[in-house]
Parts: sequence; structure tokens; C-alpha cells
Amino acid sequence: GFELADDLLCCVPGAFHGRVPGPVWPDEDSHSPWTGFRGPRHQHTDADIPHFSSREWNWAKGALQTVDRPYGPLLNLLHHGIGSTHVCHHINPAIPHYNAWQGTALLRQRYPELMRYDPTPIHRALWRVATRCAVVSQVAEGGGFFYQPLSS
Repeated sequence: GFELADDLLCCVPGAFHGRVPGPVWPDEDSHSPWTGFRGPRHQHTDADIPHFSSREWNWAKGALQTVDRPYGPLLNLLHHGIGSTHVCHHINPAIPHYNAWQGTALLRQRYPELMRYDPTPIHRALWRVATRCAVVSQVAEGGGFFYQPLSS
């Protein structure tokens, strides 16, 4: 589809968004109207983040299938750090954004094996997700579904 438009060109007037040409506004699921980026796609999608069928899913599994990314000071300011503290947000969705940094630090200290962090600069991570995460396939029966690139 036109995920590249969603991920990289969403603030460009006339870009394709949802397969319909025209001016582009942030999605209703965006955490910030100021950045124009669809937040959830970037925290919930990458080649190593599994998705589970309803039979295999539970709250703990689902809450941990997200990633913190380094957005930098400006984007963190504009969207209150939700992309850089997203795992903590999943563990405790009611935590105020101003406490999420401390919560993230504590979770990383106490549960480093459960915390997913991708140090890739955000523009490269967005490109990787947009170009490599096209379809999902199940690796093994009862296992997670992982994003794969489209076959040529």
C-alpha cells in the first residue's frame, strides 16, 4: 500500500494518504497533531516485533510488543516523548507523560530483557519500517506473526 506516504510524506499537501490523494492531516490515532506522524505504526511495527492471533495473545505479551525509539529533543517535546517512552506507556497507559521518562528508566534498569529499544535514527527506522514491513506471516504454529517485505 501507501504506507510510505503515511510514514514519510504525511505532512506534504497532495501526498497519498489512505490511498486517496489530497491534503494530508494527522490520523486520528496519532499521538500528536504537531508532528504529523502516525505514532502507533512506528512503535508497534518492525521486523522483530511479533503480532499474535487472538488465541495466542494475552495482555502481557501485547503490552511488550512495542519499541522505544530516539526521536530527539524537538519531536519528543512536540509529542511529549510518547515514542521514546512507549513501552512504559503500554505497561501503564495511565502514567502521565512527565513521569514516563522516570518509569522508562526504572523499567530498563529492572527488566532490561523485556524492554525493546531501537537506537536507529528515526528517519532510518521510518524508512526501514516503510520498506520492509509489508505483510505478516507466522513463523511457527503457536508463534508470533512477523512483518516481512513483499516478495518480488
